[in-house]
Amino acid sequence: MFCPYCGNNVPDGAAFCSSCGNNLSANQAPAQTVVNDYQYQQQQMQQQYMMQQQMQMQQFQMQKNAVRQSEISALDQALRYFSQKRDVFEEYDNVCNLVNHYARGAKSALIVWGAIITSFGFLASLSAIESGFSTFVVFLLAMIVPGLAMITGGILMKINNRKKFNYYQDRYAVLSQELYNFYMSYPECPVGPEYANPDILALIMETLQSGRADTIKEAINLLIQDANDAEYVEYLNAIQENTAAINSQTRVAAIFAAASFFR
Repeated sequence: MFCPYCGNNVPDGAAFCSSCGNNLSANQAPAQTVVNDYQYQQQQMQQQYMMQQQMQMQQFQMQKNAVRQSEISALDQALRYFSQKRDVFEEYDNVCNLVNHYARGAKSALIVWGAIITSFGFLASLSAIESGFSTFVVFLLAMIVPGLAMITGGILMKINNRKKFNYYQDRYAVLSQELYNFYMSYPECPVGPEYANPDILALIMETLQSGRADTIKEAINLLIQDANDAEYVEYLNAIQENTAAINSQTRVAAIFAAASFFR
């Protein structure tokens, strides 16, 4: 049993407590009372601990909400600012896609097949000269002329492709310079230039407001994960490679990402 005065464990039936010396026979308080008091104290301590944990969690959540609201406020200002250039961003996205398209060049299949057909037609016409002029004309019209037309058409396609590539490169230089200057005019922008497209900013805002992320950086990482990040990196690398000379001349050290990757 336990001493009702000090809680010391004493043998059952003991007249005096070996610890405090009090007379146990005079006070017949059951040992279970001490046990109940001890359990009650433990429950109180556990409840206090749980309350402290809940308060800490509430404070932590309040801090997270405050950070998210601050990020949303900063992003909202940036969204209003860059929305002024929404049409420029849209044209920039389209031009970048066209630069990548024409950078691959026109296919040479038409020239190759034209060369093959012309070669066969020329060889066949040589052997047909002995058979008569009419046979030579047949091979000339059936193989050599179409083959030469295919070669000519392939060459013209390559020339046209190069002209369009140069045109869109020049257009890219103008647009990227305009957007870069506009970006640099914004003090302490909360995102990098690659995410300044207003459509991308709107997606970041939705991610923050939904509670999936608490900071802009977390929201951007989620967008990249949700999208095909391999294609996104490939796209940025292609633009950087196809416009490296232009960027060095215009001193534009930024690439603005296309919003289509995150939709």
